[in-house]
Amino acid sequence: MKAIIVSENRFPNGDAGSIKYTNLSPLLRFLGYEPFFIGYGLSKYKEVLDFKYGKYVSLRKGERSKIVNRIRSRINFQKRILNYANSMVKNGDLVIISSSFPLPQCRFLLKTCREKKAKVVFSVVEYYSRSEFPFGGIFSPIFNNCDHFFKNLKPEDGSVMSISNYIAKIFSKRGINTVVIPFAFSEDYFEYHESLVNNDKNELIYAGNPARKDLLLEMLRAIILLPTEDRTKIHLSIYGLTKRWLQKNCTKSESESIQTFTTFHGYVSNEGVSRAYSSSDFSILLRPFDARYAKAGFPTKISESMFHGVPPITNFTSDLSSYLIDNDNCIEVKGDDKKAFADALKRVLSLSPADKALLRKNARKTAEQKLNIMSFSQSFKTFLDKAA
Repeated sequence: MKAIIVSENRFPNGDAGSIKYTNLSPLLRFLGYEPFFIGYGLSKYKEVLDFKYGKYVSLRKGERSKIVNRIRSRINFQKRILNYANSMVKNGDLVIISSSFPLPQCRFLLKTCREKKAKVVFSVVEYYSRSEFPFGGIFSPIFNNCDHFFKNLKPEDGSVMSISNYIAKIFSKRGINTVVIPFAFSEDYFEYHESLVNNDKNELIYAGNPARKDLLLEMLRAIILLPTEDRTKIHLSIYGLTKRWLQKNCTKSESESIQTFTTFHGYVSNEGVSRAYSSSDFSILLRPFDARYAKAGFPTKISESMFHGVPPITNFTSDLSSYLIDNDNCIEVKGDDKKAFADALKRVLSLSPADKALLRKNARKTAEQKLNIMSFSQSFKTFLDKAA
């Protein structure tokens, strides 16, 4: 039996979504399914390739280096993906569909799955807030597709694999079969360097693009709030952004202050980011408590950091309180503004090397025990047993 993963992600590991799906592979194989990933990867059009986690294929047309070809490739891309998946479905298969696909476009695939007695699972990892989009998302296909999906999915359409309890409750109240699987990894996906602790400075890392989700500016301004002597004990590496982002979002004086303790590395590969984690003491993340997207999502950055044995400095949005314990495997930020983040940083500065080493050890231990994809094997099996 196959598990056909229908997504818009760049397999094998070109974005966070592709990494999330490929890390489902041990769980799917444990339950008797061989994974087949369909997406928008860097391989040749319709070339099926093998890798550690199964097989993958890209439905991208043309060369990414040419803007015209990239636009042409995106036209009808979702339809190409769904048609390809539809042609593959056989009796007993499992079809996992990203909720980023417009629900009306999926109807013919759902019909085929019913006819072939294939189980359908929608993977839901986002519930966007209007604040994330210009003009409140009125003109955004992404926001409107998401909104339509949440309002119109019915039990007979399929089951829901949710990234958070917030999302799961929305669908379970409507009688839809749900399971919660946060951003989890295979235990051996990342290297772990238990003994590494920086004594001279506290090396912080932020990897990714904040877009309209992460309060990166508030975190940077929090460091500015610290006394000059304390700021000299902190160094922040930011991966995924350049100084240009700083210049666009800060005053000149803020920008100059931030650059005294921050290094911007621009785009770095996943492998490069993984190496950067190995030399970091803490990761940082701050999100607004009251934003729907923060309640509904589960930060990739937290799971990734914990598996590297890097304790996060963060506030507890989403389901993070189920995994994080203040001063045990993380440093909790008690609010979502720069003052709360500065207070957390002051606590970090008071830690001894032994304290930091214990935090690292506990972060990795928590990841192995609670964010290991195989720790969800029983709940996922029960979920699939109920799936239509």
